[in-house]
Amino acid sequence: MASSRDYKQRYYANLMLYSYRKICSQSIAGSKVFGMELRQLKFFLEIADSGSLNKAARRLNITQPALSRLLNSFEQEIGSALFERHPTGMTLTQKGQRLVAYAEDMLRRANRLIEHLAGDSIKITGTVCIGAAPGVGQHFFAPIAQRAQAAHSSIKIKFSEGHSYDMLAGLEKNEIDCAFMIDPDHQDDIEIIPLFSEALYLVGLQGDRALPKGPIKTTSLQHFPLVTYPKLTGPRKAIDKVIAKTHAVLDVHYETNTQATVKDFVRRRLAYALLTRSAFPNDINDFILIKITGLDLLRTLIAKRTWRQSQALSAVIDITKEEVKNVITQKHFSGCHSLMD
Repeated sequence: MASSRDYKQRYYANLMLYSYRKICSQSIAGSKVFGMELRQLKFFLEIADSGSLNKAARRLNITQPALSRLLNSFEQEIGSALFERHPTGMTLTQKGQRLVAYAEDMLRRANRLIEHLAGDSIKITGTVCIGAAPGVGQHFFAPIAQRAQAAHSSIKIKFSEGHSYDMLAGLEKNEIDCAFMIDPDHQDDIEIIPLFSEALYLVGLQGDRALPKGPIKTTSLQHFPLVTYPKLTGPRKAIDKVIAKTHAVLDVHYETNTQATVKDFVRRRLAYALLTRSAFPNDINDFILIKITGLDLLRTLIAKRTWRQSQALSAVIDITKEEVKNVITQKHFSGCHSLMD
């Protein structure tokens, strides 16, 4: 027999869903969404993410004809087509695109409500893999694990370090669930969550008299031989994007993949570097950092657009955002500005 607690959970969950249906019906003109179920929204988002009934059916572990019938039934309830069918796949219609945001938010709210009402009686379980560049991982991975252990000990978190192309490849292969990235390019199936902006500095060795006393413009960088990351990495792509807009020129003498090697080149007075304050956790006194006007890195978190369907991933992303807020609030790094609400 169901307990009074179970009935209370169902009541509030249904009340929330009914209220949200009213919001959706007002926002999607002419649509009938009062028969909407959370299961239908999950199936809808999976099809939207994969762009194919066959792929979505495999992910959902149901047959393609069954999923097709469910979609047709859902579109009849809505009163409008949500997808355009093509020989090579499916794309969202205008109303389908509008429904995605509401569906994602509804599922996220439902997960949070169930978790809140259930208290300790329901544990969130699952495995989540977070990716980041080594320089970012060393600052955030352990604190995120610590927060997750305290809040959701049943979630197993894995961590993966690599460059931006490694993160994107891992996300595509479902080997990574979310990743820290610098100003990633837009992709239809990936959601970009802005975290914070971080100032870039021209870095030289202590005692270098060639460095200016105060902030410099990007156009002045041409006077300094540089060691930077390769062109395909996130930091280099972001830097090149800003430099192109200002018509400045970089005098790049060396390229290397690792932050430690970049700093070693500076120590040997072979070149100057373009790095953030967070690149110097313990050795800031060895270097001089000169602020570059208008040259900031946009730090983001990326995940598949269906991330809200996973309670474990939703919880880990919330924890990650809280830890980033903590780092900025405590002013562990200078030149950081939060981009989160």
